[in-house]
Amino acid sequence: MTEFSLDPAFVQIDYTSQYSPHKMILPTKAWDFDLGGASGGYVSWDGPAIDAETMITSFVTALKALHPTTTTFENATIFTKASPTAENHPVAAISLGVAGTGVTAVIPAAMQTWSFRTAGFHIFKLVQLDLTVSTDFLPTTFSDLTAGQAAVYAELISLDKAWAGRDNTRPASLIRITAKLSDVLRKAYRFT
Repeated sequence: MTEFSLDPAFVQIDYTSQYSPHKMILPTKAWDFDLGGASGGYVSWDGPAIDAETMITSFVTALKALHPTTTTFENATIFTKASPTAENHPVAAISLGVAGTGVTAVIPAAMQTWSFRTAGFHIFKLVQLDLTVSTDFLPTTFSDLTAGQAAVYAELISLDKAWAGRDNTRPASLIRITAKLSDVLRKAYRFT
């Protein structure tokens, strides 16, 4: 494995807001076709196998509360590499069709970044686009998490799952969640 690269595997989750299609990429432990159902699976951090579709659907189910009803998580694609220097190769696709359930109005071009410390003391990040964020744009720490945020946090750090940082260790603790307006999205949406 190449240090801090997207290997041995990662998941790309495609979602659509009312403004634009987006994708998020989350590194995982090694994927294995024989460890789950039709989409394969992973060895979780505490040892038992977890089905890939179950793990991804559970994460998106937690995430949907943070996105408005105009957002839909369309699908997920699992990628692996044959070797550390090989190209990313798609190995499984999962249809999701999960709509957001957030009730607060979305802020167009809002970007929220979750920063975690991994068990290897490196950084893991989750980035969300076109969602509901605090209007004061102040950082959120662990003690200030909403119930919806706490559910996402629990999914990412769970020993029963196989989410990983680019250092191939488990996301372990939340540093903070920050929000801002994305200059790239504001330009793409012609807000500037």
